[in-house]
Amino acid sequence: MDRATLLDLLGRAQQHIVLGRRQIDNQYRIIAKLESEGHDTAAAVDLLKQFVEAQELYERDRDRLMTKLATAS
Repeated sequence: MDRATLLDLLGRAQQHIVLGRRQIDNQYRIIAKLESEGHDTAAAVDLLKQFVEAQELYERDRDRLMTKLATAS
């Protein structure tokens, strides 16, 4: 994979990471609001876990791309 493609993919991964962090932060707020109003939070917590898992994948992808970039000539 050439350097330009790696940089493009890295940029996309970074965008996913930023969006993912926003989603996770928002989900924490939703859970707090539900809890404060006495609602069941099980589904919201499950969704948060999925967001966190996706975030970990995005971050691993970013790290993999950064390693490839560091070794690409």
